[in-house]
Amino acid sequence: MNTQKILVFFLPVIFFLSLISSHAQNSSLNSIDVVGTSYGWIVGNNGIILYTTDGGINWQKQISGTVNNLLSVDFIDNHTGWAIGQAGIILHTTDGGGTWVYQNSGISSSLISVMFLDKNNGWSVGYEGIILHTTDGGNNWQIQISDISDVLNGVSFVDNLNGWIVGCWPWPAFNRRIILKTTDGGVNWQYMDAGFTGALYDVCFTSILTGYLVGYGSTIISTNDGGSNWTIKTLGEANHSLRGVCFLDDNNGWIVGDMGMIFHTTDGGNTWNKQYGFGGSHDDIKFMDPMHGFIVYSAGGTDGRILHTDDGGNNWSLVYSSTSAGLRSNIIPTEYLLYQNYPNPFNSSTTIKYTVSEFTEITLEVFDLFGRQVDILVKEDKPPGIYEVEFDGSLFSSGIYYYCLKTPTYSKTNKMLLIK
Repeated sequence: MNTQKILVFFLPVIFFLSLISSHAQNSSLNSIDVVGTSYGWIVGNNGIILYTTDGGINWQKQISGTVNNLLSVDFIDNHTGWAIGQAGIILHTTDGGGTWVYQNSGISSSLISVMFLDKNNGWSVGYEGIILHTTDGGNNWQIQISDISDVLNGVSFVDNLNGWIVGCWPWPAFNRRIILKTTDGGVNWQYMDAGFTGALYDVCFTSILTGYLVGYGSTIISTNDGGSNWTIKTLGEANHSLRGVCFLDDNNGWIVGDMGMIFHTTDGGNTWNKQYGFGGSHDDIKFMDPMHGFIVYSAGGTDGRILHTDDGGNNWSLVYSSTSAGLRSNIIPTEYLLYQNYPNPFNSSTTIKYTVSEFTEITLEVFDLFGRQVDILVKEDKPPGIYEVEFDGSLFSSGIYYYCLKTPTYSKTNKMLLIK
């Protein structure tokens, strides 16, 4: 047997399978946009698109038609939106995401941020200083010239003429800030100096005069005169970054960043109050109204999660986790509960529901009538939430089985009957 040929054949296969495995496991969520108090969309790695039509109570997946990482999403109403990302991909929908179609960006560099003012006028920015502009809803995209070849992370326009872009030098010099301003719709871009040298990751202007930039060093930079003068504040630890900023009006705003940082202002940024969510790098934040908002972030670099608040950010709850199968509610339980399976008796499969009241290790096991373990349904750390998991009994014989939920402080066992 020629073992050398066999090894040569299997190495590419193993490498290919490892790529598929790592590709499938990375479910980071990167950007969110909301419309009104009911509709929202989230995009992430591997072409993930999630949407809600009930104010975030339930999130469902949409088919994007791509496995490229999607980095930003923007909707102008509950029908019309765009998603952009890796390798210059631009997706467009006119039916709320029921179908997504490709638009030709004309570039291969990754796009990082997108913003539309209406169904026709929009901009997208990204790597290598790329600035794209459309006046026909993305059917045609034109490159605007800025004389910048660095990474552009965020774009904000208040009308067809006045807009701002922020960014940084590419790796390894991410500590260099980029601020661009236009007053003619992007025909000309002016390089601005805010007296800050760190990388900038997001920008939000609420009017021609008032705007906020966030970036490295837990820094927020604000202006009340269109950028002629800037105020610099540090809100967190100096070696962390603020990554997302959202303002509903001139007064009410939120900022998120590394290490679970959340800050809220009700006076236009004069004072910022710290709010508490979960750990991880909080990447983007959007509010539907002063009470209801969402944060998207990644835990461990791969687990995409959604946080929700219904009291302006005083309390945040986890409503979605890409690695926690069955997380289905934005209600935080106050106790552990193990429900009776349904249906019961059952033929082949049944659903088991349970609640978790705090972040802890969860084990859910199935035993036969003699106490022998026959299946492990769950064995992992889980955040607070209401969960459902399916038990597949197709390989087991008819009879009585027991399922047991265990935590370090709780244990409960229920009986179920399999009939074939």
